[in-house]
Amino acid sequence: MGLQHASLGRFVGSLLAGPGGILDGAGDAWRGCYVRFHGGIFRKPGSRFYYVATYDAATGKRSHVSTRCSTAQAAREWLEAARARAFLGGTPAEVVGPGPSLEAATASWLAAKRAQGLDEAHVRGLGYLASRWALRWPSRPLAAITREECRAYLELRSVGRYGARVPAPATLENERRALRSFFGWALGEEFIARNPMATIRAYRVRLGRPRVLTEEEAQRLLGACRGSSTAQVAGKRQGGGPAVQWTQRRPAPAYLAPVVLIAMDTGLRSRAILGLRWAHLELEGGWIHLPAELMKGGEAHSVPLSPEALEALRAWRKLSAQRRGPGSVAPGATVWGLSSRASVKRAFRSAVKRAALEGVTFHDLRRTFISRARRRGVPLDVVMAISDHRDIRTVMKHYRGVSPEELLRAVGRREGGEEGAVNSNV
Repeated sequence: MGLQHASLGRFVGSLLAGPGGILDGAGDAWRGCYVRFHGGIFRKPGSRFYYVATYDAATGKRSHVSTRCSTAQAAREWLEAARARAFLGGTPAEVVGPGPSLEAATASWLAAKRAQGLDEAHVRGLGYLASRWALRWPSRPLAAITREECRAYLELRSVGRYGARVPAPATLENERRALRSFFGWALGEEFIARNPMATIRAYRVRLGRPRVLTEEEAQRLLGACRGSSTAQVAGKRQGGGPAVQWTQRRPAPAYLAPVVLIAMDTGLRSRAILGLRWAHLELEGGWIHLPAELMKGGEAHSVPLSPEALEALRAWRKLSAQRRGPGSVAPGATVWGLSSRASVKRAFRSAVKRAALEGVTFHDLRRTFISRARRRGVPLDVVMAISDHRDIRTVMKHYRGVSPEELLRAVGRREGGEEGAVNSNV
């Protein structure tokens, strides 16, 4: 099993492609090598032999080198022999190797996403997915992962493996897209010869009807955000005796009502609202100027405030200064004084329960803003400019809520079953 195509380049001993050598890793360590390895062993359609891919940086030529081996095991042995011979002798040889592991490649992929300016929360989400892939393929060379293995992984994910619960179809489709994007990036970096996810079909996702609050529901929710909840508490008397129970009243956090009002009046995402600092607010002119790090798209964004939201922020500023001191309203201080978003989620869920609403999430307030603006006749491009949507298809796909009143008006009827005016010429 001699070495073929020796003219592709001479191996430099200090740039070994074996374990412990420069090519035994991922990322920038590959960039300076004389000849770069493209992928693992593979078989061309219609061929009975396995091949390896090589690249000559000096000439810019790529080549598929035949191992003359008809079995995968023999091809792997050929690969190891080629690397060993290039190391022990000065024989001209193409540089070949196993390529980066999946863990090393995903680390480089995430670093590339950060360098592109992708939102840090998005990068953390991709990192969470990458940790699942590492559980499936620990220390596995990236080039050795096949399409069948990717399909098997997604099938296991669909039944709840590598996660806390069975994922929804939309969640599974998002992971499929992320995995395909990762392998597409690896293909562009020439770590692999082909994308194993390229032919795996998308999952069919059925979108439910978007939850949009009516005006009456919105007022109920705001009222619940300003109210309080009750809970039954049990305890023992001091000094012993039987346990006693009493009802405890727990007022909603003072920040909850202004947070919800701003969400319904601006359409901002929860991360942008909860990350606000006083320096971002222009209370005299009625604007919020959001820095790029708080926006999903990674670009600075300005949003006008409604009179109600502006008044709520002024009242909150005054209350914060009274309760927490003047330092709490300094330009660099956070507006809400929160240490985590978890407390907001709990408080919001409690308010939704008190308002007797079902299936309402914080993101539904964003949908409510867009639907309200559309009903008021605000042009869609203006709505998108305020809500920071870049693609009209996203708005039409996820924010397409139509109220029953609009449907009744469309057929010439008013609410309550009364007939509206009908054109007799129709």
